[in-house]
Amino acid sequence: MRILLDTHAIVWWATGDQRLSRRARVAIADPDTEVFISIASAWEIQTNATLQKLTLHESVGALYRTLIIDQNFRMIGIELNDIDHLSTLPPHHRDPFDRLLVAQALRGNFTLVTKDSIVSSYGAPTLW
Repeated sequence: MRILLDTHAIVWWATGDQRLSRRARVAIADPDTEVFISIASAWEIQTNATLQKLTLHESVGALYRTLIIDQNFRMIGIELNDIDHLSTLPPHHRDPFDRLLVAQALRGNFTLVTKDSIVSSYGAPTLW
């Protein structure tokens, strides 16, 4: 299985937060699962930290390096085709970061790990 973690799933996995569902934890920990994280989520994490909606105990770069090096997560960038795909999405969600993750999940054939029920209205496979 190929999964893309929503931003809250990244933060909750990294901090051991119990709000991350058991199904999500099992999927992320499964050695047969390819786990992907988007640079868009790094941007969202930093934005939320700057706005003091989230407290970081390390830099976003350090967090991502730990996930990539120690846990073999794979990072995906933002491609122009992801941006173009945004124009095809109906306006179910107003959060630009979530819309971009949906576009990436659809284009990359990822299952999106998210607690956000609105995301499933786009037709992207989700797991929670």
